[in-house]
Amino acid sequence: LYKYTNTSWQLTVNQSNIVRELYTYSSSAKDSSSNENSTDTRVFTLGDIVYLNLTDSNISLGDVEPGVNKSSEDVNDFFNITNEGTVNITLYTYATASPFSTSTGGANVLPNNHFFIHINQTDSGIPNSTYGSVPGTFATRTKLLSNLTTGTGLSKASIGIRVNVPSDEDAGKKQTQIILVAQQG
Repeated sequence: LYKYTNTSWQLTVNQSNIVRELYTYSSSAKDSSSNENSTDTRVFTLGDIVYLNLTDSNISLGDVEPGVNKSSEDVNDFFNITNEGTVNITLYTYATASPFSTSTGGANVLPNNHFFIHINQTDSGIPNSTYGSVPGTFATRTKLLSNLTTGTGLSKASIGIRVNVPSDEDAGKKQTQIILVAQQG
C-alpha cells in the first residue's frame, strides 16, 4: 500500500499461478470514525497466452545418399507439438539454412526443390498437409496450420519433413534449424 497524496493511495498485489478467466475486485476503506466508502466492483480478464510445446525437437532421417528421397513418414519420426496456451494458434515455419551444400539447382539456398515440410497429423485446425518448400526467412515464412485448438484431446499436431537429396550432394548426415512461429488465431 502506497500513499502518494493526502487523498490518493495505490495498492499493488502481485500474484502468480493464476489461470485465464474473469476476475472481479473492489476496494473499501474505513476511517477511525467508522466512515466507510467502497469502489464499484471492477471486472477484468487475464490476457490470452500463446504457448507451443515442442515435445520432439529432432527428426533423424539417418545418413542420406545422393539422388535419394527420404521423409519423416519413411522413418516414422516427426516434430510433435502441443498447444498449451489459452488461445487457438496459427503455426508458421521457415529454416535458417538449407541442409545441402551443393549449389546445383539452387539446393543450398531456400526455398528449393529439395527440402520440404508439412503437417502430418493434427487433432484440430486446418492443416497444410501437402509437402511444400521450406522458406528461408521470417518474411517468407509459410503457414503450416491454422486454428490449432487449445484443450485436452484437441491440441496436438505432428510435422514432417522430406528431402530430395541432390545427385551431386555428399552422402551422410545433413542438418539445419527449422523455426516454428506460433501466433494467436
